[in-house]
Amino acid sequence: MLIQIALILSEQHDIIVTNPPYLGTARLNNSYSQFLKHYYSDAKADLFAAFLEKMTGSLKRGGYSALVTMQSWMFLSSFEKLRKGLLAKYTLSNLMHMENGVMGIAFGTAVSIFRNIPLTMFNGTYHQIKYRDVQNGDPASLPVAGNRYNRTNQTNFGKIPGSPIAYWASQQLIRDFETGRPLSKFVDPRQGLATADNNRFLRQWFEVAYSSIKFDARSIEESISSRKKWFPYNKGGAYRKWYGNYDYIVNWENDGYEIKNFKDSNGKVRSRPQNTDYYFREAITWSKVTSGLFNVR
Repeated sequence: MLIQIALILSEQHDIIVTNPPYLGTARLNNSYSQFLKHYYSDAKADLFAAFLEKMTGSLKRGGYSALVTMQSWMFLSSFEKLRKGLLAKYTLSNLMHMENGVMGIAFGTAVSIFRNIPLTMFNGTYHQIKYRDVQNGDPASLPVAGNRYNRTNQTNFGKIPGSPIAYWASQQLIRDFETGRPLSKFVDPRQGLATADNNRFLRQWFEVAYSSIKFDARSIEESISSRKKWFPYNKGGAYRKWYGNYDYIVNWENDGYEIKNFKDSNGKVRSRPQNTDYYFREAITWSKVTSGLFNVR
């Protein structure tokens, strides 16, 4: 059986249709993980991405691949090189983007149809299926009117930083990316502390003794010399425009010693106290995820 599978995977095909397995690198054993890193370095973040690269690369010239995968390859930075490689070598003919629950699973998926030929003038067809559009397990109609339906050239994705498969982006928005000045020209956007266990390291300010909180530290040195345990922590929250959501404090005692040394059962450090030279500085902050308009505080 394994020999038959190996022979099939080594051949070139006119059409490939499959729903590959989904499994993140963290859940793979060491031999599988090393294999992906060596042979599929651009797709090593998840097994489905390696299949996407492998299957599309196993097509005869002009052939089609149709794969049902997680939607994460379309947007996440860990798949950026994969996206750029696929878009450079192949034509994304069609994409059906399905939100959580459409396939009976609790995450978004995507059906991508690639053709093994670069057609620079081709406009692919893209649309989305929402959970409410499904009746008795099937979409009521295809494509669903109003659900980000668009026909666009995939070269437009490369005009957006990170080359996300933002198929709904208007020509005006794409032009803004081409002619506008990036945020980095004005400020230094940075992600802050990721504790890896918020229940362990975060509290709301009224849950601990007021005397153990340092509200006005302006530097790491000042936080250490204060000998306090808790410090203000901006953590997204509900819609607040310009000001608010000062609810949380974080255990940053002794320059975050406990967080910096927080490890899992295998002895691997779990937290990510990144960009620490920006801690305790004035900043404009915003939530990572929102269903509304962008707003900052």
